[in-house]
Amino acid sequence: TDSLLSGPPGVGAVITIAPHRDIEISRELIAGSVATVARFSAMSGKAVSGARAADTEEIEAVSRSYDMRKHGQGRSTQADGLSDDFIDRFAITGPPDACILRLESLLGLGLSHLSLVPPGPDRAGRDRDESIALLNTEVLPAIRALIAARSAEPHRAHGVGVSQ
Repeated sequence: TDSLLSGPPGVGAVITIAPHRDIEISRELIAGSVATVARFSAMSGKAVSGARAADTEEIEAVSRSYDMRKHGQGRSTQADGLSDDFIDRFAITGPPDACILRLESLLGLGLSHLSLVPPGPDRAGRDRDESIALLNTEVLPAIRALIAARSAEPHRAHGVGVSQ
C-alpha cells in the first residue's frame, strides 16, 4: 500500500474505483466489487437499516443471487443485476475528472484516509490496464496535491492508499 498518512488518527473509507474515459467500461470493470460490497450489506438476507428503498431492493437481490464461486467477479449473476445508478453510488466510476471530484467531495466530508480499490484481476486486459494507468497518472496525483494542500492546515492530516 502506498500511503501519505501522518498526524492523528481520523476517519477513513475503503472505496472501489475504476476511472475510465468510457463510463460503461468503468461500470463493467467495477461491478463485481460493488456486488461484493452489496452482499456484505445484506449478510443476513436483509439489507442493513437506513438503506434507501431502491438500494434495499438491489442489495437484497444481490444477496439472493450471490454465487460464492464468482465472489468479487464482474462476470457473475450478482454483478449482472446491478443498475448503473447503484454502481455509480456505491463506487467511483467514470472519467478521471469525475473520479477526482467524487474523491474531493469525500475528503470534504471530513474523511482523513482513503483506501482505493481498483478493478480486480478477474478483469485483466486492456480496459483494466487503462483504468489503473488513469488512477496512477491522473487521479492519484490530483488527490495527493489536494491532500498535501490540506495537510498544511492545522489538524487536517489526510492519506490515500491503493490496494493493487
